[in-house]
Amino acid sequence: MTGSAALAAALAALALLAACGSDSAGSGQIGTFRQLAAQAAASIPRGGAAQRVSPEQAIAAARPSRAQIDGSERELIFVALASRGLGATLAKFGQNAGVATYTTADGTTLSLAGGILIASRGLGEDLMSAEAPSAAAIVRGSGSHERVYYFLGGLDQKRVLRIGCTLAAGGPARAEIVGLAYAGREVVESCSGPSGAITNTYLVDTGGRIRRSRQWLSPTIGYADIELLSR
Repeated sequence: MTGSAALAAALAALALLAACGSDSAGSGQIGTFRQLAAQAAASIPRGGAAQRVSPEQAIAAARPSRAQIDGSERELIFVALASRGLGATLAKFGQNAGVATYTTADGTTLSLAGGILIASRGLGEDLMSAEAPSAAAIVRGSGSHERVYYFLGGLDQKRVLRIGCTLAAGGPARAEIVGLAYAGREVVESCSGPSGAITNTYLVDTGGRIRRSRQWLSPTIGYADIELLSR
């Protein structure tokens, strides 16, 4: 990625983050998030081959501080799309039948069922819906299941991907998420089928919550790295 392209990606991510400050729930975070965006943008080097901005730097620049996270009235997650060099903070705006939907102010959304990614909107080739294991199954870290992904392709044609998966619990693991350390264990979901193989990973804390995960979203987007920022 060139310096200018990476900078554009970083600023796009920062724009999403700043937009999240438009909190209709009245969290009072508008100024704080916009200040963060300006500060992060100013910290990114400009121009010159020796000052290129990597996708990792662009994603890191979009991450809020712990004070800003704790000051929000809504639950926050951070999502990084490594394939696009983008990262953004999304705020929870609704929950229905155990599915929480998180959004940026421009309408990009992810839906999670207990931390399991089951839908997206506004990213291009979106995941329309998914049949996925429950959060309880992920926490147990054992067993097998079938995943079913539903996508909407060209000419509004539905595409269905079915894939067999197994769960395996790893050893103890720790994760630091914006200044807070969480102990727990890693759970690996290994899936394979005629179309290929995917591997989803989850960090489950000692309270049984999925704190960090890497989950496959769609063929063109690839994986989404998701962190639960709120305590």
